[in-house]
Amino acid sequence: MIVAVDTETTGLDIFHGCRPFMISACDGNYDYLWEGQVNGWTREVTWSNSEKQEAIDLMDDAKTIVFHNALFDIRALSSIG
Repeated sequence: MIVAVDTETTGLDIFHGCRPFMISACDGNYDYLWEGQVNGWTREVTWSNSEKQEAIDLMDDAKTIVFHNALFDIRALSSIG
């Protein structure tokens, strides 16, 4: 299975606290969307373990993962575990 994955983040500087608040994916049959909760005052993002695990499981099952900007998206995903 081929999966396309993209992240939306609170900013571009992952090294200084910007984090993904949304992960989207598509396998050609289904569209997937996972959302973290963003604190409007601090811009800190919290993720439920189940949301993260669903995304991880989908990517683990993929034979190929396609990213639009792989270096950024992989770094962003790594920042949330």
